[in-house]
Amino acid sequence: MILPALLLTVSAFAEPDFDPALGAIAPFRATKMAQPAAPLLTTSKAALEAMVKELVAAHFDRLPKVPVVIDDSLVSDFDFFQAHVQGYLKDWDKRVYVLKVNRKLYVDSPGDVALRGILIHELTHLNEYAHSSTFGLAGLGWDYAFTDDNADVVKWERATDENALRLGYAEGVKAYRLWLYSRLTPERVAKKKRVYFTPEQIDAWVLAHPAKASP
Repeated sequence: MILPALLLTVSAFAEPDFDPALGAIAPFRATKMAQPAAPLLTTSKAALEAMVKELVAAHFDRLPKVPVVIDDSLVSDFDFFQAHVQGYLKDWDKRVYVLKVNRKLYVDSPGDVALRGILIHELTHLNEYAHSSTFGLAGLGWDYAFTDDNADVVKWERATDENALRLGYAEGVKAYRLWLYSRLTPERVAKKKRVYFTPEQIDAWVLAHPAKASP
């Protein structure tokens, strides 16, 4: 039947007003319809592997010579990437460099620009591991053992961020941080802001280094 469907359509877009001065129903007034939520972006392990391969070849010296493995077993409500090394007692070229990934990214991704930004950050960690001795890696592990926001960790993480900015990935790192903040509790956001560059600090860095453009 057409009529009920037509009435249903009209009621979705407008509602009648009663005008006491006229003692009658005034003309329909348009009402704002709720906007549908934007669909979530997605990615895949294969897409991340392709990005890692591209970024490693373009920006790093030691990583092209060693295995860089994506392990999507990371389970966390507040971390989506972690850089690890296996076999740290071995020589640098005999170790396995592991990028742990949270599978939540596959159904809720920050987008390719943001992914490249955060991947540069994590790959910088892995490249630093490849330049570190066994004792250097042990010292880094000690820094993280009791708290991941002490002064040494903050200094190291911000230097890692700055490398990503120098390589031209400021917009990507900024986009990732904004995406991440929207998925964390206020307490977690405050902690992330203590340790890493904030979007505002990234903007300030870019203004101070205008020659650094996106790759």
